[in-house]
Amino acid sequence: LTMFIAIDANTTSNGCMQLVQGSHLRGLLKHDGEGTRVCDAETVQQVTKHGSVVNLELDPGDVAFMHSLTLHSSTKNTSSEPRRNLAVAYNTYANQPPSLGGPTSQPMFTPIDV
Repeated sequence: LTMFIAIDANTTSNGCMQLVQGSHLRGLLKHDGEGTRVCDAETVQQVTKHGSVVNLELDPGDVAFMHSLTLHSSTKNTSSEPRRNLAVAYNTYANQPPSLGGPTSQPMFTPIDV
């Protein structure tokens, strides 16, 4: 589960996030080579044939929730306005992201006794 909190307005002109509806139902998608967080072009093309691409426009303070496997991207900010958000994600061990093998890689999961 990922939660986005808009700090600034997110509009199409400042490159708001775009989501592919229903893409989370396809599971973890193939990524474009080792060490990347980007899906390969063929995978994106296939997924967008089966789900509409929607703009996630938000006002400051709005909160949006999405499944961690939802295919998403954002476009270039062509405005003079910033587009800042806070993203908080919770992921199960079964949905562990691929290791990226660098300083920005996702940490391995550590069990928490509750």
